[in-house]
Amino acid sequence: MTKFSVISMAYILVTGGAGFVGSHMCKRLLDEGNKVICLDNFYTGKKENVAEFARNKKFKLIEHDVVKPLHLEVDQIYHLACPASPIHYQKYPVETVKTNVIGTLNMLNVAHRTGARMLFASTSEIYGDPISHPQKETDWGN
Repeated sequence: MTKFSVISMAYILVTGGAGFVGSHMCKRLLDEGNKVICLDNFYTGKKENVAEFARNKKFKLIEHDVVKPLHLEVDQIYHLACPASPIHYQKYPVETVKTNVIGTLNMLNVAHRTGARMLFASTSEIYGDPISHPQKETDWGN
């Protein structure tokens, strides 16, 4: 694992990169030849999920909580950091809210400063208690 606060090359940042979705995103981006920074605090993500990328020179792993400010030079941000399972966000309710609010603000600040494009993903729980399963993107919640 590499720990540093400033990267001067053009990377794609994946927050929550050691989680289920994030690790698959890292793999896809690396398979496409991109340079990837995986950022995770390991509350719910697992180092094993990204261990296969450790020898890839285009992959950097940073253990960091998005709630804390961060200075990186990146071209794109995939902000996937947040406990998505009811078990996890019920275990870490304060951390979940901070990740969604402060963490997102921190990533928006990085995007604004660097001119990076940012994608923010969340879970279906934002819709509330669903009337139908599976939920559709057109569902405005209950």
